[in-house]
Amino acid sequence: MVPPDSVNARWVTFNHAPYRLRQLHSGDESRLQDFFHSHSRETVHLRYGYTFTSMSRERAHCLVDIEEDRGVALGIFSVVAHDEILHAVGRYCVESNRSAEIAFVVRESKRRCGMATTLLHELARCAGAHGIDLFRAYVLRENYPMRRLFERYHPAVAEDLEGGSLEYVIKVRDINRISPRAT
Repeated sequence: MVPPDSVNARWVTFNHAPYRLRQLHSGDESRLQDFFHSHSRETVHLRYGYTFTSMSRERAHCLVDIEEDRGVALGIFSVVAHDEILHAVGRYCVESNRSAEIAFVVRESKRRCGMATTLLHELARCAGAHGIDLFRAYVLRENYPMRRLFERYHPAVAEDLEGGSLEYVIKVRDINRISPRAT
């Protein structure tokens, strides 16, 4: 569905600093592990819905090396001395041929500068080009920043009665209609 490296790597700017936006790939496992270990307990809980304390290399490999028909995983990196440091991840995983589950996590020190919004728009561009109409996001009720992000796009919201979370259903075309800078 999505060819490898379908996202052209490019420079993006947040708070007047350059960052690299690109697709994750095998070889990024240790970067993802380092990124995971930078998270506070609260971030792990809000992002994953439960607390766990480590990420194995095997789990990291599964998260960075998504099969081309299963979805897309993107990262935003700073480049320091020829090495990349991961600051944000956005991904979607295909649920059916017309919908995908979407998720994000942003390093605590890089929040509220537009990284999740940029990732959402890039993922929507990819998804729309590959026939995906809907994104679903499962967000814990107390994760207000992520809720605000999705609520900008007029989603249908249904409560998840089992886990105290909300399910957002967002039309990809609604994301693509709004400029990331306008949000």
